[in-house]
Amino acid sequence: MTSQTAAEVSSMPRKMSAKLSRSIAHPGPRCAARTLILLLALGAASDSWADDAAGKAAYARVCATCHGDDPGDGNDGPALVPMYRTPQQVLGIVREGTGKMHPLPESKISDTEVLAIVAFLQGLTK
Repeated sequence: MTSQTAAEVSSMPRKMSAKLSRSIAHPGPRCAARTLILLLALGAASDSWADDAAGKAAYARVCATCHGDDPGDGNDGPALVPMYRTPQQVLGIVREGTGKMHPLPESKISDTEVLAIVAFLQGLTK
């Protein structure tokens, strides 16, 4: 083990501070990579928000009549929140119908809209 003098110990914070100042003043490739990752993550979050808006609009247009304005309350149909079904299960139910629910053709709601609704409902479940 090396022994350090008092001068060496007291200069440690200054050395660390100087290093930090240099890294802030001259960000290196690591900083640029972190910034890029953060910006990509924020872009993905905004895409997710857009999907939620599309799912919410499609839900209001097609589903709310039977399942209620609040997907967690239900109406004539069952409550859809919490949503634990997979997108493929919901798509099958929408296309084939089940119980009181009649099948809905693609002319009424597209597969993309069904998947957006599932994403919207799963977002409410969290």
